[in-house]
Amino acid sequence: MRRTILLALALAACGPVEDFNGYDTLTGELTYTTTTTDGTVVCDADLALTGTPYTASCSDCEFAFHVEPEIVEDRGSADCVLPSLWTYVDDDFIDQSGLGYADATVDIDGQPLDRALVAVGDLEGRRPAAAGVVSDDGARSVVDWDGATTLSWSHEFDELYGESELEGRTCDLESVELRGGRPGDGESAEETLDCAGFVLDVWTVELVAGETVHLGMDTIAEDTAFDSVLFVENPDGCIVAEGDDVFSCSYTPTAWSCGGGKFTPEVSGTHRILAYSYGNCTDDDHDGDGMPDVAAYRLTVEADTEPNLTLEHDDLPMSDQRITTLVEGQVTVHKVEE
Repeated sequence: MRRTILLALALAACGPVEDFNGYDTLTGELTYTTTTTDGTVVCDADLALTGTPYTASCSDCEFAFHVEPEIVEDRGSADCVLPSLWTYVDDDFIDQSGLGYADATVDIDGQPLDRALVAVGDLEGRRPAAAGVVSDDGARSVVDWDGATTLSWSHEFDELYGESELEGRTCDLESVELRGGRPGDGESAEETLDCAGFVLDVWTVELVAGETVHLGMDTIAEDTAFDSVLFVENPDGCIVAEGDDVFSCSYTPTAWSCGGGKFTPEVSGTHRILAYSYGNCTDDDHDGDGMPDVAAYRLTVEADTEPNLTLEHDDLPMSDQRITTLVEGQVTVHKVEE
C-alpha cells in the first residue's frame, strides 16, 4: 500500500542542474493548522507560495522548486511555529526549502514512495538534500497531480504535545549512549508498542552496582519490525543511559536498527528499562489513520545476577495531549514558453 513517510531524510546525488521537464514557474497557496486534543488551536495560517526552479538534483522528480512563502493571514497563537518541512518558512532545520513532485515510484531512504510530495532544501548546512514527505495513501494523505499544471495535497497526522513522559524523567542529567552490540542468552520477554510513539513500556530489573548487563530490544517478526530504542532509569527515577541503533535487528525495519547495549549501574537496586518506538515500521495501516500500527519486540537482559525482568507499565501514554496537524496546499506550475 502507499504509505505516509515523515522526515525520511536522504542526501540527493550532486550533479548538474536539472531542467525538470521544462517547468520554470510556480504559484500557489497553503493552509497550515494544528489543534490539540482539548480543541485548542495553536497554528492557523494561510500562505501564498511562489517558486523558482530548484538548482540541484531531485532524483526522479517531475519538477522541483525553491519556494518563497508569504504569510497572508496568521490566526494562530503566540506558541505557533511554522515548520519549514510543511510551510517552507526557513528555520534551523531546513534552509532554502522547497517542494517537488515524483509521479512514479521514487526511493527515499530505502522507502518506495508512489505519487509523492517531496521536500527539498539545504538540510542543516548540507546541500542538496531531499526528503520524502507525503505519499498518497488515499486516506489521511492525498496527493493529486493532474499531469500538466496543478498539484494539490492534503496531509493530516498526529503528534505528541506538551512535555513527554521521557522529558519528565531526565532529571537534567546527561545520559550515556550505550554500545556493545546484540546481547547473548538472558532473561527475555515479548511485548508490543504502537508504531507512532504515543506510548512506552516500562520494565523493572534488579541490578547490582558495578556488574555490567547487556540489554537488547530486538524485532520478532517481519511484518511488525520497527526502529527500537530503550532508556535506562536509575532507582531515583532518572534516565541515565540510552541505547539507540546499536545492533542489526533480526527483522529489518524500514530504516535504522535496534536499541540496546552494555550498561554498568553505579548503585544496586531496582532500575527501569523504558522501551519505545522511533517508528520506521513495516506493519500495514489496519486502522486507516495513515500510520503503521504495531511494533513488536523482544527485550533481553543478559546479566550474571538474575535481573527479574518484570513489566511494570504496559503502553504508558507519552503525554496527556496530542496535536493534530492538517496541511492543505495547491500549486500551479508552468513550462518555459517556447
